[in-house]
Amino acid sequence: MKLFSLALLLLISLPSQAATRFALLIGNNVGDINDGALRWAEEDARRLHDLLIELGDVAKGRAILLQGVTQERVHSALARLRGQVEEANRHGFRSEVLVFYSGHGDAEALHFGSTRFPLSNLKSLIQAIPADTSITIIDACRSGVLRAGRVKGAVHGPAFDISLAREPGPAGHVWITSAGIDEIAQESDELRSSFFSHHLLSGLRGAADTDSDDQVTLAELYRYVYHHTLSSSHGETAAVQHPEMQLELEGEGEVIMTVLKRSSSILTLPQGIGGDFLIVDDRNGHVFAEVRKPIAQTRKLALPSGRYRIQLRQSGRIFAGEIALEWGGKLEINQSMLVEQPLVAALTKGSELDPESWSISSGGLAGSPTVLGTGVSYGGALGVEHHVSGWPIFLLANLQLTHASASNEAWQYRHFETRITTGIGYAYYLGPVRLSVSLTLGVLFVKENAQRVDSDRIEAISGAVVNAKELSIGPCISPGIGIRIPVHHSWAIALGFEVQAAIIKIAGSWSNTVALLGQLGLEYKF
Repeated sequence: MKLFSLALLLLISLPSQAATRFALLIGNNVGDINDGALRWAEEDARRLHDLLIELGDVAKGRAILLQGVTQERVHSALARLRGQVEEANRHGFRSEVLVFYSGHGDAEALHFGSTRFPLSNLKSLIQAIPADTSITIIDACRSGVLRAGRVKGAVHGPAFDISLAREPGPAGHVWITSAGIDEIAQESDELRSSFFSHHLLSGLRGAADTDSDDQVTLAELYRYVYHHTLSSSHGETAAVQHPEMQLELEGEGEVIMTVLKRSSSILTLPQGIGGDFLIVDDRNGHVFAEVRKPIAQTRKLALPSGRYRIQLRQSGRIFAGEIALEWGGKLEINQSMLVEQPLVAALTKGSELDPESWSISSGGLAGSPTVLGTGVSYGGALGVEHHVSGWPIFLLANLQLTHASASNEAWQYRHFETRITTGIGYAYYLGPVRLSVSLTLGVLFVKENAQRVDSDRIEAISGAVVNAKELSIGPCISPGIGIRIPVHHSWAIALGFEVQAAIIKIAGSWSNTVALLGQLGLEYKF
């Protein structure tokens, strides 16, 4: 780490004047034939793109996202970026540019498939952009595998000279790289990100805001990313990774990277509760932030509205819980929201962080019968669901038993249906409420008992058949919708509606039938 560079940056204490901001975010999973496949580089670029629009004062039209592209597309994007900045300058606006790359690379070039983009060319093209301040962040990689992570690496040339002139607003170039000279950088399947980009995103959301002023400066961000990337790589892989910052800035003021108040919702980790926090998006298992917070400090995290799972490691103990952030809302965590977990069942980082991935439900059914066509069918259902870690989908199996009856002038019918189905569903969360759509396939068993009206008299007079029984089996398919409303930590009210289509033999011939069923019951997660 360039401690001297960081110390000088920390001396710049006044906020910079407002600026028009631009960003180019590049993610590339595929390198040349000798590079191992990456999984999360393109996703890291997308997440940073969205975060800068949300918190970094970058308008959508000024944020360019490139994923899995050629070096020609990068050249074109840099030319477009230069044109946008020149246009802003003609109108007298101060301009700031951020360029981010995550993908394969080596000491000389970035890898875009079989083609290479020399780092010297990248540096020249960025320096040719007439922005007041430019920040370039490179999380580059090369082939190889080390224990816990795929290898990502880059080596870098000598640091820039630094000069600090007393001129308004910081101006110049800043380069931040994910690893030091001759080091490798790594990505993690558990984090669904590289170590460096994971901590970069966490820091920008507020984990790096050590002075609690609701904004993250460049100095705060680099300090946070440096220490946490070093710690993660030291503790989980065979290689230690030291991010580096190289800069030449003139003028007074700090570079403000993100402002937390721009977020749609704020999660506060207050004084009095300390430890290592992990904040995970409940919809897809993505780790949104990782915060190591002293008990005497407060941290605010800028998060999109939605449902999150919280894990806290505290003095060898592990606590976990679920929260919901409303749009524009603020929530402060307290210890009562978190339930202690057994160590053997402790949550882990990333897609497997869900202590309640299974649920069972039971409830009452009411609807139309499959065969009779009139009347009301009623009964009960038992269901099992398994949430697929890291995805907003779940697997389900159901057992349904219903009964219906009907009569006419000649016959009385009693109709019994049994359905055994299995399928898949997609969940969407509105805060703590879960909406879902599902599709199941299965087997329908229909048993029908029919008895003639006034059967004793008819049998005595005519000897005609007065009782009939029939059992039919056929395939069924059921699209459905549902809503889950939590009422306790593990309990929820479950409502559902489905259309059940089946092929059943009726009176000796196969027929298509359709029934409508509604369900109301309770669900328990475990």
